[in-house]
Amino acid sequence: MAHPYRFNEFASLGIQALEDIHMRAQYELFADVLLMTNGIKNSLKVNPSGQPSDGPMGISVALTPSTTTNTPLSKTFITNASFRTKKLPGR
Repeated sequence: MAHPYRFNEFASLGIQALEDIHMRAQYELFADVLLMTNGIKNSLKVNPSGQPSDGPMGISVALTPSTTTNTPLSKTFITNASFRTKKLPGR
C-alpha cells in the first residue's frame, strides 16, 4: 500500500508508511510482512527510487488484435458427468 506513494510525488509519505508498517509488523510478529518491508527498505538503500529526479514511472504495453477464431465446442467436451443430476431425497 505504501509502494505507490513512492512514485507519485509523495516519496516521503511512502517511506513513512513503510516505516509504520514495518514497526507494526515487528509488534505483531508478522514474519511475512517483516520480510517484505525489510526487502523494500534494503532495496531503497541500494537504489533510492521515488525521488523527484526519477520522473514519472509507467508501464508501456503493446497490444495486438486477437486472432483467435470462435469454434464450436467439440462433442468430446460433453461427458456423462455433465448430464448427472443430483437425486433429491424422496418424501
